[in-house]
Amino acid sequence: MKYTDELISAINALGVDNVLLVGRKQFGKFPVRDLMVGDIAVLSNQKLPVLLERFAVSEYMRAKGLPNYLDLYGLACGNQPDCKLGTPDGSVISLDGSHLTKEGAQFLASKMESDPAFSRFWNRLN
Repeated sequence: MKYTDELISAINALGVDNVLLVGRKQFGKFPVRDLMVGDIAVLSNQKLPVLLERFAVSEYMRAKGLPNYLDLYGLACGNQPDCKLGTPDGSVISLDGSHLTKEGAQFLASKMESDPAFSRFWNRLN
């Protein structure tokens, strides 16, 4: 992953403590019609396959072991090639596979609080 390695080198040149590298989030693709006619409780329990190229980038970045990498995909989906659409309380994380609902944002924020890269970066700001 040529450009990914170039990005990592540039960030390292700036100093790891000065940059938080935020990974992408993506919760799979599903037909909007399913959402419109489906039961939210049923949808929130579904696991959808994610775009494999995005999953591969997430895996690659995790393997690098960067202390300043915030793996949003890993936090939301548990490092699996499919992602559950719902939060533990049954709310839907995303309505389109990319953008978060209010409940999805709250869910991901709660996960971020315990992430070492995010905690280290946040504590430096405060």
